[in-house]
Amino acid sequence: MKHRSFLVAFIIVVAMAPPVSAQNPTGTLRGQVTDPSGAVVTNAQVSAVGSAGQTSSTNTTANGTYEIGSLPPGQYTVTAKAPGFAEFTQLGLIVTAGKVQQFDIPLDIQVEKQKVEV
Repeated sequence: MKHRSFLVAFIIVVAMAPPVSAQNPTGTLRGQVTDPSGAVVTNAQVSAVGSAGQTSSTNTTANGTYEIGSLPPGQYTVTAKAPGFAEFTQLGLIVTAGKVQQFDIPLDIQVEKQKVEV
């Protein structure tokens, strides 16, 4: 009788367990944003725009890292902006379902053009 109770309990637990998917249908971009000296850039805005027009963005943390998850697989244009730095753009970055794509971003110092008249 004990075996039967155990079997019934086991069947109930298995039946109520959430289904396990074979693969995550989305991917993730993760990386760090740095300046020319290698120092981290905090609060930089990082955006990913997919070929179908979907957009996701986030800001870097105190250690310069960012993560954009739940991205449908495909090609993305990634941009990064921060005050005092030139905007960074990378075309054609591939995001794969179920994978984390490591992509570090180097920002250059923004050079202001000055016009001098004599």
